[in-house]
Amino acid sequence: MRASAESVGTERPRLPAGGKWRKLVWMERTGNASMKRLWMIVACALATVPSVGPAQGRTQGGAEVTGRWLTDDRSGVIDIAPCGSALCGRLVSVLDPKAPGRDINNPDPALRHRALVGISILSGLTRKGQEWSGGQAYDPKAGRSYRAAIRLAPDGRLDVTGCLLVICRTKHWTRAGAETRS
Repeated sequence: MRASAESVGTERPRLPAGGKWRKLVWMERTGNASMKRLWMIVACALATVPSVGPAQGRTQGGAEVTGRWLTDDRSGVIDIAPCGSALCGRLVSVLDPKAPGRDINNPDPALRHRALVGISILSGLTRKGQEWSGGQAYDPKAGRSYRAAIRLAPDGRLDVTGCLLVICRTKHWTRAGAETRS
């Protein structure tokens, strides 16, 4: 059994002004049962709260931005997947029969001979709220790179925004079905 302050004959210690934390510690040491219960309730409540951040590649609603996406003009399929702590997208299939097989519009002459399939279309996208941004998007048709952001729209499409200086344009990609996989 625990001896209380009254049974020992000592006085309660005086608390300095503004010593709320010390008061809580004193209550804990003197066996204040209601305070112990409060701390237990708070600890249990915090233990049951789900983790704050969603899994990599997922939006707040739990839908994935990773996977295969058909571009807005239906000319290619991009596979978006984690690459380190960011998201990246690679061209996995060219669906336009008129498209060249090589990156002929690249501003770097040394890269114009590389095959289009396998090149990085999206890179360096990091999570900021409901959006993945801060990355780059490469357009092989124009041979240009743009600041990029992606966001999963409520209807399930992927909104891909590319910006050059202050001018931005959003394209709407749809999830690729089994018929577009190669």
